[in-house]
Amino acid sequence: METPILFIQGEQDSERLLEGFQRLREAAPQHRFEKLAGANHTFGTVHPFDGTTDELEQAIALTGEFFSGLLGRDCEGIS
Repeated sequence: METPILFIQGEQDSERLLEGFQRLREAAPQHRFEKLAGANHTFGTVHPFDGTTDELEQAIALTGEFFSGLLGRDCEGIS
């Protein structure tokens, strides 16, 4: 696939999901892969949503950077 893709994975996720992340990384090295230290599958959030976490904020920042690069502009502060 040539469409740019960002994969964000928490390092504290289940072994099965970490394995899948690694397999994707090996199969599609042209995409961007990020692991967040201390994060789990939900980036530390709970259901029902009870507020943000540092891990979720990091994932949001990485996503913003990814799209900023694709759009060729600074998206900081856009909400």
